[in-house]
Amino acid sequence: MTAPRWRAFVAVAATISTLTLLLAACAPETRGESAPSPSHEPPSSSAPTASPSEPRAAFDGDCEQVLSAEALSNALGRQLKVWSATWDDGADRGLGGVSCNWASGDYPSVFARVEVYPTEVLDVSFVTGAAANGCEADASSCVVSDVFGDVWVGVHVQANGAAGHVDALRPVLADIGARVSTQPDPTPELRADWWGPVPTCADLQTKLAAGGTTATVVEERPATFDMYLDGPLRRTCTLTTTIDGAAYTALVHLRAGAASAVESALATSAEARVEYNGRVFASAGEQYPIDGAVLVLLGAVGPNLVELDRRDFEAGTNRDPKALDAVVAALG
Repeated sequence: MTAPRWRAFVAVAATISTLTLLLAACAPETRGESAPSPSHEPPSSSAPTASPSEPRAAFDGDCEQVLSAEALSNALGRQLKVWSATWDDGADRGLGGVSCNWASGDYPSVFARVEVYPTEVLDVSFVTGAAANGCEADASSCVVSDVFGDVWVGVHVQANGAAGHVDALRPVLADIGARVSTQPDPTPELRADWWGPVPTCADLQTKLAAGGTTATVVEERPATFDMYLDGPLRRTCTLTTTIDGAAYTALVHLRAGAASAVESALATSAEARVEYNGRVFASAGEQYPIDGAVLVLLGAVGPNLVELDRRDFEAGTNRDPKALDAVVAALG
């Protein structure tokens, strides 16, 4: 990197840091203990350009190469195992990155996540801001991160007293960072028609109404995945409506670039195929995310994914395709 570009990056980061401090002085504190900010070069805030290189995910998208469950278990003092969905959505690879999850099988639960992405797909204000390092105010969720060359690595832990694990996560972060330099450079793919950012829950409610579906759609969790240059690429909304004369509620997950999850789920079983109103959906059946069992139905909007999760197992699966069809039609 040339000296003028380096000075430009430093100026941008310094300005962002100053604004962050000024805003923090006027706003209630939202995070507790914080780890040091990344000391390496921040990413560019300019839009990524098409690369002539073949798209490649960090660590070839292989979580075993990123970190072993044994190494993480030793660091946290708890037995953890790999946790993942039963389908592959390809969105992380499209960004040139990889996201890996682990969970304990006993109570109190511990959930850990490692994310590795090329800096060119990230927002400089995220990487240099408080969200990339520190703990939530209740100390139940913490992250340590840093930039290694042109690659950002973040290590998260969610648990009771997560702040007590921060010191143990720093050597894990350093180890992954050291191995980044031995890997081929991650390269994102061209992301044509990806949502960027994903539609808001208010947008979805408005579009459903325009299509004749009366529903209340509220944000279940803040769109914390605002780390990307294009803005949040994932969002979770709670959809409440009436279908066949009865109340219906489900979580709607919107994820940019993840539509390949539909084909991946369809490939698992002939029974996964669900056709409704000329559209093909994929039933992923009963799944077990960290916070409880859900029934999952997947649909695509171009290259983007809509995932419908329903916790009320008594509501009947016949209404899920109707709800998903309305959402896909509204966003299509």
